[in-house]
Amino acid sequence: MLEQEIVGQETLISTLKYSVKKNQVPHAQLFIDRDGYGGLALALYQAVLLLYEPEALNKALEQKKQLADLVLHPDLHFLYPTINIGSNTKSNAQEL
Repeated sequence: MLEQEIVGQETLISTLKYSVKKNQVPHAQLFIDRDGYGGLALALYQAVLLLYEPEALNKALEQKKQLADLVLHPDLHFLYPTINIGSNTKSNAQEL
């Protein structure tokens, strides 16, 4: 989500922007929230800040690009947990 779409997290947004501006972003960050507090939005905002130079991001915003367009970046990957359901207890590594 872009900055204007994140409601009520002005302090966190300014902290994220400041860390990117000063090139002092930690090598890992964990965003934890309760439902409806905007943790995913903040994480996506941080990713967009890190992936794009400020000039390129401003140009994209002027062109009214959506978040879905901005996160289609080759360096951004999403991981989701999966559950294997079935009676087969062998892992893929054991089958090879």
